[in-house]
Amino acid sequence: MLLGSTFPLRYIFKHIRPDVGRVLLISSFFHLLKLAWGPHLPLIPLQLPTILGSSISLLLAFKTSQSYDRWWEARKIWGAIANDSRTLV
Repeated sequence: MLLGSTFPLRYIFKHIRPDVGRVLLISSFFHLLKLAWGPHLPLIPLQLPTILGSSISLLLAFKTSQSYDRWWEARKIWGAIANDSRTLV
């Protein structure tokens, strides 16, 4: 647990270093692939990324809504347990 008033940058960089490395590696690979075979690669139609992005955003929205509903249900159950324990005492 961090108790200081400032957040140390060394702590942040220590935890995000593997993720930054992975992103850098993957993006470098695709950049080199584009440089090597760029003119020979077929063009991707604009509709494909649009449809994929829309479907992914809908799936994420439903997942977020579902997780919030589960959290709210757990909160109601925890509140009922707390109220029942108070009446029991």
